Amino acid sequence: MNDPAFKSFPAMEIRSICEDREETLWAGTLGNGVIRLSFTGTDTLITTYGTQHGLPSLKNNHICRLEKGVVFATAKGIYRFDDRTETFLPDSSFPERYRNGSMGIHRMVSGEEGSYWLACYRENRHWMELLRTMPGGSFHTDTLPFKTLPHREMDAVYPDTEGITWFGISNELYSYRKGHPAFDHPEFYTLIRKVVAGTDSMLFRGIAPPRGDLSPVSLPWSLNRVGFEFAAPFFIMEEKTRYSYLLEGLQDDWSAWSPEPRVTFNNLREGKYVFRVRAMNGYGQVSPAADWQFVISPPWYRSTLAWLSYFLLASLGIFSIVRWNTHRLEKEKQQLETLVTERTREVIRQKEEIEKQRDLARRQKKRIENQNRDIRDSIKYARRIQKAILPPEDFLSDFIPECFVMNLPKDIVSGDFYWFTEKNDRLIIAVADCTGHGVPGAFMSMLGMAYLNEIVNKSHIIQSAEILYYLRIYVINSLHQSGGVGESRDGMDISLFTIHTGSLELEFAGAYHSLLIIREGKLHVLKGERMPIGIHEQMNKHFTNHLFNLQKNDRLYAFTDGYADQFGGPSDKKITSGLMKKWLLEIHRRDMKTQREILENRFLEWKGKKQQVDDILMVGLKI
Repeated sequence: MNDPAFKSFPAMEIRSICEDREETLWAGTLGNGVIRLSFTGTDTLITTYGTQHGLPSLKNNHICRLEKGVVFATAKGIYRFDDRTETFLPDSSFPERYRNGSMGIHRMVSGEEGSYWLACYRENRHWMELLRTMPGGSFHTDTLPFKTLPHREMDAVYPDTEGITWFGISNELYSYRKGHPAFDHPEFYTLIRKVVAGTDSMLFRGIAPPRGDLSPVSLPWSLNRVGFEFAAPFFIMEEKTRYSYLLEGLQDDWSAWSPEPRVTFNNLREGKYVFRVRAMNGYGQVSPAADWQFVISPPWYRSTLAWLSYFLLASLGIFSIVRWNTHRLEKEKQQLETLVTERTREVIRQKEEIEKQRDLARRQKKRIENQNRDIRDSIKYARRIQKAILPPEDFLSDFIPECFVMNLPKDIVSGDFYWFTEKNDRLIIAVADCTGHGVPGAFMSMLGMAYLNEIVNKSHIIQSAEILYYLRIYVINSLHQSGGVGESRDGMDISLFTIHTGSLELEFAGAYHSLLIIREGKLHVLKGERMPIGIHEQMNKHFTNHLFNLQKNDRLYAFTDGYADQFGGPSDKKITSGLMKKWLLEIHRRDMKTQREILENRFLEWKGKKQQVDDILMVGLKI
């Protein structure tokens, strides 16, 4: 024990130890796999083997010395050690069931004359097997003599020299004597001892099994409660005898095994029944089934005579109903003919009236179609006028070549408008959303463009906040707004900014609208005031003039809220301003024409077959 190898030996619990032919010790541990100790002269080599070497598990590895060498009882069967590959493999010299992983081997002990004691288990079930080597190299497995052993984990198996094998299970000791007459498989029977109908009508009380060729016993409906008592004359481990029964005509499958030697069936319907019962002894043998046949007669109201009476009564009733119904139908037919004549005259009169109404409706429809066509023609002409009033996109591209205008009206004419002008080396751009859409919105947009021309081009006002201040005054005065209860709150939301063409200084003012600036992939937002161009509670508040120094390649985006408010997509939700900003960041490096196409295609894809909810306007610039 002074060997340094033993001093470094890991602390673990050894459950089995065995020496093989190579004078090498093998040790099985509680939960650390298998250990090999090799002795070479004065040196000792200790090697630990685990699942990486082929063991099914680190636990439940028991080492057994057989005549042909050392084998290993594992959680997946019997394994051997391959010296060449240094791995554990299923031992092919044993039958397939002991090495295919279908069960574990907890203990394995070599017996006499090529026999092996095997303590087997599968999940929580444990049992004992004796594997015998037969002439010619075949194997025979015997389990029947060991059925009486408790189905618990086998702690020890020891075959002594006197022909007795000892089994240790927990705190109990069992023995099996070699040569002692084992269970000789005698045939046994199940006997039907008593048959009772109703509560006290004894039909059978005997000790011999009833013969299957006996005629069935006929029982009246009043005795449709039948009870059976049965027994099996097998006197070894009587307490483990179990019974299973089947009542053909009522049940499809045999009952579960039970120690109860009696059963009662209540409220059986009329018909033929065969009661079958079998027994299973403590060794797992199942006896032939004992049979008892009986027939239960139907109650008087379900007898053949009763059914015949029911048929005759039903036939008489049907005949009477048919006769009565025929008379009723003939009478109703006469009444119907009279009614048809009267209704025919009424239908003819109504037909003439309907034809008059039809002709009138056709004339009215034609008149409405003409009016509708005139109205649509007027609106289309208004659209031409609105387009003519809107500044051409070429005007903006003369100053900023990289630009786009995306204008998608909800109706024929739009309540959104854009406006450009150049004044004192400043490019002034407005993007506005008027109250409503369609014709009402178009009227407001034309007012807005006219007032902007008046304020900037005639009054020479070029500061963004000041332009919005005067635009609000014009709108309030033209709509005669005073802030009274129930008064119209029409007006517009707007983004207005100016760009100095020389210094690239930007001034911005907004009413409920913002301006987006993307510089080198970073988004800047200039927010407008939370009030419209029109009457409002904060009339004393002025618009803020935001200043921003632009740089070359900056991208500017002014827009109305129609794009972000569109419903659709996979969840039928709005696009939202957040998603719109994300899209702009993704595509801002593209040229402006391509950006417009991408934005419009994504909008149409999101909208799908849904209706457009508002006018859409967006102006994009690249400095």
